[in-house]
Amino acid sequence: MNTKALLYGLIVILALSFILGYAVFVLTAWNLEGNVIDYNGEPIPHATVTFTNYEETFKLITDEQGHYAIPNNMLKSMEEGKYHVIATKSINKADFVGYEGDYEVE
Repeated sequence: MNTKALLYGLIVILALSFILGYAVFVLTAWNLEGNVIDYNGEPIPHATVTFTNYEETFKLITDEQGHYAIPNNMLKSMEEGKYHVIATKSINKADFVGYEGDYEVE
């Protein structure tokens, strides 16, 4: 293999590495995540977290550790502005646990 071909191959590999690295950075740079916990700091698994503004509503379910994360595709489709945030969990038919607050997307 000649030196010119080897050099060209290395340049292509470096360029692709840079482009792919940048693409991965862009996809993971946007995130919105959090945890739903009770008054004692214990996680609340399978709680529903709802983000609502005037035109749209997004709902997520927390995992076993009470963690939620808005996927990149959902986050990118959210309009800028204030969102009303509610986290709820039904313990049984009579009980209700909840949180209500606001979050601003910029």
